[in-house]
Amino acid sequence: TVLNQQLHSTILTMSIFIIVALVLSIISAIYFSKKISNPILLITKLINKTSELDLKYDNNFDVILGYKDETGIMAKSVLNLREELRNIVGNIKQTSTNVSNHSQSLSTTINEVVHSIDAVTQTVEELAKGATEQARDSQEGTEKLINLADEINTANDNAGLLTASSNNTKVVNTQGMQAMEVLVNKLEENNQAVSQIAENINMLSDK
Repeated sequence: TVLNQQLHSTILTMSIFIIVALVLSIISAIYFSKKISNPILLITKLINKTSELDLKYDNNFDVILGYKDETGIMAKSVLNLREELRNIVGNIKQTSTNVSNHSQSLSTTINEVVHSIDAVTQTVEELAKGATEQARDSQEGTEKLINLADEINTANDNAGLLTASSNNTKVVNTQGMQAMEVLVNKLEENNQAVSQIAENINMLSDK
């Protein structure tokens, strides 16, 4: 009948409409899901690279900066973080290079200081050795001076004894001279007496 035909046509039209709507919904869902998931997947990949300390610049991720939603904001933050990390790593490398250079310079300076200390130590040891030898020589010189002083004192004592002996000798000589003079006087007196006696004898013999 006409009513059945209209009903059948309406059901067919609604079925076609529903199918088209379902297909369009599925297509729309796939499109929007990819539109939402692709940036999320890119951000996830970028975060994973960052967590692995892979900080090399990759322009494949610049496309997510074009999104104006939350994914674009997240992408910009992550890329800025990676830029800051690259700067920090660069500064650390530069600092490490400077520290290495300063360490080498410090090592060279330390070696020079050690050599200087060794030279000073050797000089001090030589000075100490020289001072010891000088002290020993001084002690020997002092002992020699003491011995010389003792000898001088002995010589002075001997000179005193010699002077005393000389003085005694002078006294004895003086006394001897005086005795000789007395003896000579006695001899002269004796001679005079003998001459007188002889003269007297001659006078007696003449008579």
